[in-house]
Amino acid sequence: MTTTHITQLQNTSDFPIVVTNDENPSSLPGGALHIPANQGPVNVDISIPWCSWDTDFTATAEHPAHRIHIALSISVPGFAGARDYYIWQANQSDGDHVRACTDGVYYYTGHFVNPVDGVGGNRKLTVFGSKTAGVTSINVERV
Repeated sequence: MTTTHITQLQNTSDFPIVVTNDENPSSLPGGALHIPANQGPVNVDISIPWCSWDTDFTATAEHPAHRIHIALSISVPGFAGARDYYIWQANQSDGDHVRACTDGVYYYTGHFVNPVDGVGGNRKLTVFGSKTAGVTSINVERV
C-alpha cells in the first residue's frame, strides 16, 4: 500500500479549525493541531490512514478510527456549530484514492478529494470557508 502524507496545513477560512489524526494522535503535538482563521501554512507530517472497511472507520476498544478529522468552528448568522471533514485512503472497486466525507459515515466508494485524489507522495491540505457565503470546502494538492 502506498502511503500519502499531509506535509502542510493551510487554513484560509474565516473559522478556526482543529485537526486530529484519529489513527495516530501522537503524530500531532498534544494529539490535535489548532489553527486560527486565515493562518498557515503549518508544516506537519501526517500519514493519511488506510481504511478499507466501515468497521475500521469508527474507533472501538480494539482499534482507533482510521481517519483524519478536521473540525471547523462555524459562527455565522443563522448557524453556529461545527463542520466536519473526514479523510482516509482506500483501494476499492473504483480505484486507489484519497477520500473524504462530511457526515462521519464511511462510504465504500467515498468522495474523492479535490484536485488530487491519487495516493502516494506529499500533499498540502487547505481549508476554505467564508462567513459571508457560509460555505466551506477542503482541497488536497501535491507539494
